[in-house]
Amino acid sequence: MKTLDEMQREMASLDAQLSPIANRRTRWWEKLRRSKHPLDEAGMRSAAEQLLRDVIEIYVRSDKDSRQIIRDLFDKYRSFAWATTLPTPPTTPEAFRDHLLLFSIHDQGPDPRDAVLWLDAICTQARSAGISVNPILEQIAKVSSDVDKYGKRSTKSWLLKAAIVNDIENCVQNHPPLAPPVKGGEQKPSPLAGEGRVSGILNKSDKA
Repeated sequence: MKTLDEMQREMASLDAQLSPIANRRTRWWEKLRRSKHPLDEAGMRSAAEQLLRDVIEIYVRSDKDSRQIIRDLFDKYRSFAWATTLPTPPTTPEAFRDHLLLFSIHDQGPDPRDAVLWLDAICTQARSAGISVNPILEQIAKVSSDVDKYGKRSTKSWLLKAAIVNDIENCVQNHPPLAPPVKGGEQKPSPLAGEGRVSGILNKSDKA
């Protein structure tokens, strides 16, 4: 297993190679035409994805201070963090765990609005695949930051809330609340049915 110093040196090297791609100024229609993934364009997919796997495994086994060092590396080497993603979707318990660990490492990234949509997408895919998401969300929350970076609550809090959202989602699906009767006595499912999304709950809580 790599040491933190070895991991940092490798990440710094990959980040330097990816930086011209990440920071390249292109018109929006040129971005749409771009067919190559940044890792493929830089010719480093294998090396970057292997490093990411190493980072995830080191992160989950590390103590609190070492985990924060890893989060700081992703904040420092943003080109690497931007370009390097997991190759498989979160549709198995193991893959869902890895996606949540990567989410935890990013620690809301440069924009919490993007981060909450990312968490919502991860959980939605996992639930659709029939994964029992709550135990894994609670497990990853334990190794996540409890620092409120942007005044939107901590990543640890987000993951614990996502577990609550999942319970709400299951409850709404099994027992849809009824809206008040309309003219003629007909009752329809409440507009609240289906709103147990992670992004919806977090946004509402943040406004409170």
